Amino acid sequence: MKLGISSYTYTWAVEARGLGVKWLVDKAVELGVHVLQIADNLPLENLSDSEINSLAKSADDLNISIEVGTRGILNDNLLTYLGIAERLKSTIVRVVVDTPEHHPSMDEIIEIIKPQMTEFERAKISLAIENHDRFTTKSQSR
Repeated sequence: MKLGISSYTYTWAVEARGLGVKWLVDKAVELGVHVLQIADNLPLENLSDSEINSLAKSADDLNISIEVGTRGILNDNLLTYLGIAERLKSTIVRVVVDTPEHHPSMDEIIEIIKPQMTEFERAKISLAIENHDRFTTKSQSR
């Protein structure tokens, strides 16, 4: 097991004070942890290509594994994050399926995600679906 931190570890620093990925990388180094999860509260799709490249190089140089996370499954968001995960050598894309505008049913989630799984399997990147307690462990459909 590897210890790590997340952008949600420092929610207020990230959201209210506008501290970004460089600050989180520095914090991981300061704490001596080797995993950094950058979740949906710090959207990686807002970074430029050069910022993604810089993050990838810094993480590699500092022996920090990046895990990426996002919110929402519409509009090719998962494939966007798959590309980001590949660039950052993340073995996982964590997703919260709900957005303020979209609360898909379990059937809709499956319908949207299933066709994209081939790309995740090809890249050997796991898709981790975060539930947020909306669905029970006993499936109510399928």
